[in-house]
Amino acid sequence: MSDSQQKGRIYKSRKSRPCDACRRRKVTCDMPNGPPCKRCVHMNKACTFEEPPSQRKRRTVPKLDDIDSSILSLLHGTENDIWRGFAANAMSPLQLYNDGMFLGSPGSRSDDNVSPRGLQMPYLGEGFAHLPGPSDFKNNQSPPDASQRMSPAHRTPTNGPAYDTSFGRSHHNRETSLEFVPDAFTFYIGPTGVSDVHLLDSQPYDDKNVSRLNVKGLRYRLLNPSSRGERDTSTIFGITDRSLLDKAEPKVDYQTTESAWSDLWQALDPTAAWHLIALYSRFVDPYFPIVSQEQIPDNPDTLSNMPLGLLTAMCATALPFIMYDEALYTLLLRPPSIQELYRLAWLGVTSELHAPTLTTLQACLILLQRLPTNLYLSDTAFTWSLMSIAVSIAQTIGLHRDPSAWLSVPSWERQLRRRLWWALWTMEKWIALARGMPSHLHEDDSDVAMMTMDDINDTLSEPCENHAHLPHLVSLTGILSDICRTYYTVRSSSVTSSDLQHSLDAARPLRARLKAWHDNLPDTLIFRDGRGPKDSAGYRDKPESHHTYYQQREHLDGNGSLHLSYIVAHMTLFRALLRPLNKWPSILARSPPDQANAINEGARAVVRGALLCVKEFVEFMEALTETQWNAFWHSWSRPNFAIAGSFMVHVLHTTAPHDATRHQETDAAGLPTSYITFEEEYEDLKMWIRRWRWANRVSVNGAAGVKGLTNLGLMKAETLMEKMESSHFTTNSQSGKST
Repeated sequence: MSDSQQKGRIYKSRKSRPCDACRRRKVTCDMPNGPPCKRCVHMNKACTFEEPPSQRKRRTVPKLDDIDSSILSLLHGTENDIWRGFAANAMSPLQLYNDGMFLGSPGSRSDDNVSPRGLQMPYLGEGFAHLPGPSDFKNNQSPPDASQRMSPAHRTPTNGPAYDTSFGRSHHNRETSLEFVPDAFTFYIGPTGVSDVHLLDSQPYDDKNVSRLNVKGLRYRLLNPSSRGERDTSTIFGITDRSLLDKAEPKVDYQTTESAWSDLWQALDPTAAWHLIALYSRFVDPYFPIVSQEQIPDNPDTLSNMPLGLLTAMCATALPFIMYDEALYTLLLRPPSIQELYRLAWLGVTSELHAPTLTTLQACLILLQRLPTNLYLSDTAFTWSLMSIAVSIAQTIGLHRDPSAWLSVPSWERQLRRRLWWALWTMEKWIALARGMPSHLHEDDSDVAMMTMDDINDTLSEPCENHAHLPHLVSLTGILSDICRTYYTVRSSSVTSSDLQHSLDAARPLRARLKAWHDNLPDTLIFRDGRGPKDSAGYRDKPESHHTYYQQREHLDGNGSLHLSYIVAHMTLFRALLRPLNKWPSILARSPPDQANAINEGARAVVRGALLCVKEFVEFMEALTETQWNAFWHSWSRPNFAIAGSFMVHVLHTTAPHDATRHQETDAAGLPTSYITFEEEYEDLKMWIRRWRWANRVSVNGAAGVKGLTNLGLMKAETLMEKMESSHFTTNSQSGKST
């Protein structure tokens, strides 16, 4: 038998069949006059035809009714632990259909029926009382499989170039974009450095505000020419031909990049990747809208024109949600490795660092949203290092400059730049808090106008109420940034850590801002007990509230991380106020006698305020349901849960009764016996910690534990409490509760 017969197809002629490189990346091999193809010429690579056509993968599509019972036994091994957890805690396919979670089913959102670029998700007939199998569709017709739905025969043919840097839609104003410059890289020219912006401002520019080509491969572009001749210097970007960067080192070699694309398409076919982008649009984008629909191709056949880093990062982030698209159920049997996809995303980012773009930054930010590798340990220094790289990329492409006056740049790109800047700024502040590091970003170094709801246009997700999530998160992060600057810089902490009165005075406006932020939340973002309302007798789920209650449960709610961030911002403020009380009541000895009463009352106010933070956090954890745990959570939510747990231990240490050593220190200081103690607050706190420990242990066994959200906090707090006196808590091993 010949080789061609063994492969199941006849070789095309050398002139017609795609070259090896184009076949690996699954892109059009454009050879109008025979080899070499246009893409290989562009990349300055050999156009070879040595590799045989790869065998097509034929997936068997199991009946949807059977997957729920078989998935757990098929998922095994360390790498699939996370999938086992998701399957164990997610709703079954029958529950998903009955609860309206499947698109096209009763109770589902109309805007969920369409994914980016109009992808029609599979439709389940409204007359079915159970989840149908492949042969149970209307009129006894078998549903088309995913490849048929996404087949090029059902779409407008793509006649673009084989290698196109403008991987999104084709627009008449693309030539004015900073992002889509063919074969070139744009970068911001700062006020210092080898290029003098004042001299560049005086150069002649054409009618498109682009300079003449004085140096081969290098031009400049004015973004706000209206300011020329005025006091302000124009904003200038450099435009460098990519050919000048070919020999830049260190770099990822061409063969490694091609191999990465081959690895991606072995793990996912383009149709599956297309569906994952749709899931990303539905479950992630409403809360983190950093990608524009202008950047996504019109069909799965051209996904290879997307940057590797952005495509794989989006797919990896969407993988935990594959239970919500029945077209991806075959992936549940042999799921792709999330870690392998993230490695490909990181490879894609590193290959672009010599000439980063908006998509490079987007890939970095999505990488920073990844699930933890070790559920019970803190992230390594890679997270903070990658955050630093993201900040550097943003400044390189001028994201820290306000684009409002850049009228020559498309409006969607100006809005995207503002969203990206504030998303980066927000993420950097929270990761800096989690790592205990000083922020890289300071107010004097940027002039980007505050993001508003008007900037959330042209996103992957349809307009929805959850789009208010990011603007309010940015506003909250501004308060957090001021708290850190007031109490936690090296210089400020040397004053506030020992001066209670000064700390209290500085806290008043910050507390007022936090209260105003919470009071001004729109109704759709206010956190509600997911278990349903209570009546006057304390019973949940009044009959008249059932309809509304179950309507809310039909959709995943990703606003839990917003409310958690609010609680932790409040705790961060009181954490600073508790520092002067670490030596209580010894600090009274260093204070004037006439201030003793004020300090006593201030100390009590701090402890009671801290106790209110603990109460709100514990009630928040107890109220979370599976529709909230299974939703998207920002990556800094994990350390936020741990920070909240450590805060409770801090309050416990402050309010605990004095031991013999502390009594000796007090007696030696000669303090009056009129200083206050915190016995009542201490007893209340033990009750709240007991409830928290139980809620935390229960959550670790559910979706929260699978995502690693509460595991770290449980480990940190339990370890800290173990070091304290055993008299604080006695544990009932049978009930799992502390008393």
